[in-house]
Formats: sequence, structure tokens, C-alpha cells
Amino acid sequence: MQKSLWSLKDINDALDIKLKHCAENFRIIIDSREEKKGDIFLALRGVKFNANCFVNQAIQSGAVLCISDDISQVASSYYDKVIFVNDTKMTLIKLAKHRRSRIHGNVIAVTGSVGKSSVKQFLSSVMKYYGKSYVSRGNYNSQIGLPLSIANAPIGCKYYIFELGMSEPGEMRIISNILSPNIGVILNIKEVHRQSFQNLDEIAKAKLEIIEGMPDKSILILNKEIKQSLYQKDVLKKNINVRLFDYVKHCMLERIKLDCCYKKAYIRLYAKILVQEFSKDLGNHLIFNMQAVFLCLDILKLDPAKAYNVFKKLKPIKGRGKVYYLSNNIILIDESYNSSPVSLEAAISSSLVFKIKGRRFIAVIGDMLELGDMEHSFHQNVDLGGIDQLFCIGKIAKLLFNRAADKQRGGCFTSVNKLLQLLITSIKKNDIILVKGSNALKLGLLVEKIKLLYV
Repeated sequence: MQKSLWSLKDINDALDIKLKHCAENFRIIIDSREEKKGDIFLALRGVKFNANCFVNQAIQSGAVLCISDDISQVASSYYDKVIFVNDTKMTLIKLAKHRRSRIHGNVIAVTGSVGKSSVKQFLSSVMKYYGKSYVSRGNYNSQIGLPLSIANAPIGCKYYIFELGMSEPGEMRIISNILSPNIGVILNIKEVHRQSFQNLDEIAKAKLEIIEGMPDKSILILNKEIKQSLYQKDVLKKNINVRLFDYVKHCMLERIKLDCCYKKAYIRLYAKILVQEFSKDLGNHLIFNMQAVFLCLDILKLDPAKAYNVFKKLKPIKGRGKVYYLSNNIILIDESYNSSPVSLEAAISSSLVFKIKGRRFIAVIGDMLELGDMEHSFHQNVDLGGIDQLFCIGKIAKLLFNRAADKQRGGCFTSVNKLLQLLITSIKKNDIILVKGSNALKLGLLVEKIKLLYV
């Protein structure tokens, strides 16, 4: 049986209350649809919803405790199982901060414009080899998701890995102060969330707010491209040690050699040259970000050579480059979770590795969103070289489709179902199919339908 995450004393201490009884419980949830017997249901309000409406249902389904800020939604017969507070969002943060105060392992925070979810998962897989580890769930990286991940972190792990996301200035400062990581990783600064920022320098400054939550003598791992912003903006006011990757004096990926079954990477880690095999499924951009993982190991005084086989088995995660080998020798590359100019070009480049022995490359590309007034320009400047047939979905992606050569154009659509109908008739044996677009387009559904057709 899973060990209880929150004791009665923990809850009372965290919220400064005197709850007299509470059955054993496992975790804190904010979505009643995920509830299991023994959960604590914390009801949040949003612009379009009020989860307090589900408190009664949660108790009926087995919640040992609920936390609510709307007494009008709760049946009086359930009051003994409900903690009423002024603001459930602030209560979630209190719970997270209390749990963080009891965590004594190394806390690693990963952020960046692209690739942070993949690196978080890679770090988790590697760190498990060296000791008990905890990794934040999915893309729980926001002002709600991060505190929830912290609150549900078990005590006693050696390594804790969290993902930090932001879409506007000030957001990184808030979540970093809640997490207080002792190792921070910023992978890159790219053209994303441009609706909230004027230029890359503003994005860099916002990402560097991670420093404000880091204790003195913490270590910040940076892509060397961010170094200039670090000092120009005078954000390094704390006693923070900086390690750079893609930088010959600290860590640098020197070259990648493609063998028949693996990619062999040569990585300079200070004075050592590490030779590491990676799955052929990993795009070069993912291997590039692996430099940050090697620096983490060095900081923690862990020998990366001991995890050679762990690195070798790493694969891209669902929605972010996962490769499916289907019937009729078809290769499906799932990049459906999100898209930006740099990640789209990286996905196209990585897919071309599979284009051998006469294979056709079919690209299904959807809108790249959150690019502000630059969205038209970015869609019109994507390099379509190597694509044999192009299918687009969305209003803005039509700009990209219009740039394609006549022989490349497969079709441009506004719905997944219409696209699928024509795509099915176009797919042939040995084809490579890349699906890439912003998550709002739900292209993950298209991926699942293609998989079912070619099981």
C-alpha cells in the first residue's frame, strides 16, 4: 500500500489549524475526475469554473478531506470533512511551502523555451539510477501545477526534479520562490510566448527570474547563449555559481556520429571526453540538451559513465518526438504537443534522419501559437526542404502551405477529421510521417488515429 503523504500533524502545521481527525490519505488533487479513495480534494476557482461545486461528489467518492473557499456549495452534513479557507489557491501554496521545508534532497528545476519537459524526463530516468527520485507530473509547471507537484512530493528522496514554465514577466519569480531549487537549469531562450514579450532579451530576463528563488551558493546551469543576458541585466545579485553548456571550458557537445543503430555523441565535460551512445530516435536537438544533464551529474559528483546504459535507452516522450514503428514499414513521429519556429525546424531536421532508401517524408504541420505580431513572419519562413508532401491544419499554417512547391502540397484543412480523410489515401508503404503543431489543435488525436490504422 502507498505510504500516506500527509499526516494530520502535517496538515495542521501547514495551515495553522487544529483539525482533530483525518483518515490516512495519499495525495492532494484538484481534479475530482482523478480522485481515488483516500485523496484530499482541493477545490480551485477559475475564470470559467468553480471546483467547489464538486466537493460533495468528492466526499461521496471517497475523499478523506476537502479544502473549499465556498461554503455555499457544500452540504452541511459534510462540514466535518471540509476545511474552509479564504482562498484555496493560497492554501495550495501554503501546503507546497510546508512540504518544501521538509524536503532535504537535491531540488533541480528545469526551464527553457523548448525542450524542458523532455530534459526533465531524461533527468528523472538517469537520477533513478543513482538514488530514490521524484519527478513532477506531466507539464505541471505553472502557478497551480508546480505547487501541486511539490505538495505531492514524498519525503526522503535524494533527487527531486521539477519543470518550471512561464508565459509572462514575473511568473518565474513566483514559482521559483515557492520551489527554492538548489540547481536551476535554463536550456535556451527562443521565440515563444511572444504575445507577452517584445524580444528575446525580455524572454531571457524573465527566465532568469529563477535566480530569485534560489538560495545562496546554488548552481545555475545555462546555455552559453544566455550568458550575455545574465550579466547585462544585472540579475546575478545572489551568490550563485554558474555552469555553462555548449561551452568548451565547462561542457560541449563536440559531434554526433550516426551508426546503423545508434547515435554516438562525443561530449567534452571539463577535461574529459565522454563517448555516449544514444537511441537513433533521439533528435540531435535533444542530445544537445543532454549537456545540461551531464553537468547536473558533475555538480552532484556522480559518474556519468556508470549510467551509460541508462542514457543509451532514453527515448523521446509522447507528443515530443516519440517514434512509432507501424505496419507497412511506416514511421510515425509524434511532435503533437507543441510547436514553435525553432522546435518545428528541429523536428523536420530530426525526421530527415529516417529518410533513406527511397522513403517519402510526409509532414503534417499545424499552427504555431502564442507568437504575437510575429506569427505571420515565422510561418512564412519555415524551411520546407526535404518534405515530399505537406499537410497543414489551422488558419495561420495556411501561410506556410502557400509557400510550398506545388508538388509538395497535400492539402490544408481546419479540422483533424477532414485532414485525416485525405491523409489516409496519401499514405504509402515505407512513409515517414511527422505530426507537429500547437497543443490547442489536438493533433495528438490524429496521431492516435494513424496508429490504429497501422497497428
